Amino acid sequence: MFACRPKLTFYSGSLIVVSAILLLLAACSSNGGNHKFTVAFSQCTGGDDWRRTMSTEMKRELSFHPEIEFIYSDAEANSEKQIAQIREMMKAGIDLLIVTPNEVEPLTPIIGEVYESGIPVILVDRQINSRKFTVHIGASNFEVGQNAGSYAAALLKGKGRILEIAGLPAGASPPIDRHNGFIDIISHYPGMQLVGKFYSAGEEERQLLRDSTIDLIYAQNDFMAREAYEICKKLGIEKRVKIIGIDGLSIPGAGMEMVDKGIIAATVLYPTGGQEAIRTAVDILEHKPVLAEQELLTTIIDSTNIRITRLQNEKVTAQQADIDRRQRKIEEQELIRRNQSRIIWSVSFVLLLSLILGLVLFYALRNNRKISRRLAAKNAEIELQRNQLIELGQQAREANEEKVNFFTSISHELRTPLTLILGPADEIMAHPRLPVSVRSQLGLMKKNAMRLLRLVNELMDFRKIEQSKMKIRAAEQDITAFVTDITHAFAAVVAKKKISFEVKSQVEGLKVWFDVNMLDKILFNLLSNAVKYTGEYGFIHVVINRIEGEMVSVRVEDSGVGMEPETMEHAFDLFYQGEDGRNKG
Repeated sequence: MFACRPKLTFYSGSLIVVSAILLLLAACSSNGGNHKFTVAFSQCTGGDDWRRTMSTEMKRELSFHPEIEFIYSDAEANSEKQIAQIREMMKAGIDLLIVTPNEVEPLTPIIGEVYESGIPVILVDRQINSRKFTVHIGASNFEVGQNAGSYAAALLKGKGRILEIAGLPAGASPPIDRHNGFIDIISHYPGMQLVGKFYSAGEEERQLLRDSTIDLIYAQNDFMAREAYEICKKLGIEKRVKIIGIDGLSIPGAGMEMVDKGIIAATVLYPTGGQEAIRTAVDILEHKPVLAEQELLTTIIDSTNIRITRLQNEKVTAQQADIDRRQRKIEEQELIRRNQSRIIWSVSFVLLLSLILGLVLFYALRNNRKISRRLAAKNAEIELQRNQLIELGQQAREANEEKVNFFTSISHELRTPLTLILGPADEIMAHPRLPVSVRSQLGLMKKNAMRLLRLVNELMDFRKIEQSKMKIRAAEQDITAFVTDITHAFAAVVAKKKISFEVKSQVEGLKVWFDVNMLDKILFNLLSNAVKYTGEYGFIHVVINRIEGEMVSVRVEDSGVGMEPETMEHAFDLFYQGEDGRNKG
């Protein structure tokens, strides 16, 4: 007992050490690969430079937050598609939603549904018709329109004809607010007149420029401002018509470059809010306080400040590019560090595992001799027990042989008196004047004597079964008549107990092949038990049915006490009796 304890302690300790190493290695391998939060961004459209700049700013800020998994979807200016994408994001189990609604009315319900489900919602740039959101980030489009209107009033000196190009769908909030802000300013100048408003630079706009004297075009983004300039250039009026755009992006071909080249008179800076959206999302997820309304600053960029503005933006862009390069370098170094850590941990694990296996092998070899000696002693004990079992088996066979011989001798002794009983009984029954009642009783006595004789013969057949000389003596008989004849032996008993006793057969005179002696014993035993354990006024039915082909089923049914399931499992065990008295027999 005491010799086994070190073995258990050693192997348990080894298992604990190996498990700890595996856990450390798994932790090292997965370090930095798991995301803590999932943030989804539903963009109304990613097809213009301003939206792409917003996405770029988001990705740049996300590089500082590896704990965030970022999901991006582009609705391609389709409100129904954006609603479906937002529903899919909800099903994905996101932690926060950033969204720029394509249109106000269609998107308000689904955004409210997300907010009410407990998911924080950040609106970027555009608003909705409810307060069911967490934070709104963006410059005031009304203020942008006011800035454009103030600049137009100053540029035209309070007098002139103006054409407006909105560009976005009529249901979106930015064109509405930018238009209202613009009108709020020029309404103070009676000499300034808005002669038309279009949603794209199309043929109608061209016709109006041909037929009217337009002094200024108010384009609600720099892309439409460039289109307007191209149309004016084709009409030869680009020098006369002033153009104001919105966005003020610093990328090549965008608003700042057009102002610097004199293509447009001015552009209103409209920050994207991409960087601010990611920073706010992180604060919300980390349960930090945030402002519900975060208004971004906007200003006019024209020929008076374009130089310094472009220099500042180029400096910021260069610094950001340098930051990006450094970030990529850091990521590369981090990847190298992780790979090196994995290699170090793997080598350490292999070395330690080798050490443990060596100790296990040494311990096993040291105990091998002790185990071998124990096995030798066990083998000797087993061999002794085997020899004893062989001897006991021989004694059992000899005892069984003596038992069989005894029963065989007894059987021979019993057959003679039974034969002497049957002989006189036959002679008496042959007397012609024998009363019917006596003849019936003698017939019953003869049947039971014959049954007793068959039982004696069975004892003698037992010897034959052991020597595999027992044969089935089958003959074609009327099974219904045979069963009915057996039931007559119980007529007096069942009548006394007032038991309903009958044989039910589908076919009369049903001929089948069976061994009379064997089937007689089976049915007699079944009926004996049925009579014994069926109470007064009960029933015993013997049902005979023809089944497939030439086969017949004989079933004994009664209203007796029956057998427990545990007893039924031993129904075919030799000489088995149930534990309670009601199952005996």
